[in-house]
Amino acid sequence: MKRKIKKDWILTPGFHHMKFFILKTISVSLFFMLAFVTFCLNTYGYDDDSPGKWWKNKKVVNKLELSNDQVNRIEGIFSSNKGRIKELDSDLKKKEREFSDTVKNPNSSREEILKMNNEVEEVKGKLRKAYIDMRLQIRDVLTPEQRTKLQEIRTKHGKPYP
Repeated sequence: MKRKIKKDWILTPGFHHMKFFILKTISVSLFFMLAFVTFCLNTYGYDDDSPGKWWKNKKVVNKLELSNDQVNRIEGIFSSNKGRIKELDSDLKKKEREFSDTVKNPNSSREEILKMNNEVEEVKGKLRKAYIDMRLQIRDVLTPEQRTKLQEIRTKHGKPYP
């Protein structure tokens, strides 16, 4: 007696391997993106007493010889960007949950999974752009000498230069 093989593409072993590969790739991507976002949030913390606000640290301010005007300008840049970055971070977490649900759903089509992946990547790009823009605005407040000193301070403490 010959065994009947179902020809439904969803039940083929190749599809399951592809779905596993996509899930694995996306999981790794999400891990690195979350690590990046965590780094961003730790670098420029959201609480007033956050250690990420290096421009509020008296030792750093003294070493960099920041003026009160520079500190106020940096704080203003941070404050004006904080809401947008938090909003994008929240959007990213929501899209990642939706994406995870879509991948886990056995009835999701390849097109649905890829569409959700594109949506996640789009929000990641917006978040990264907003964060980099804020960092560049802050960097522009500093003199070249202050940038060099800040880089030395951050390298000494194991954090990359903003």
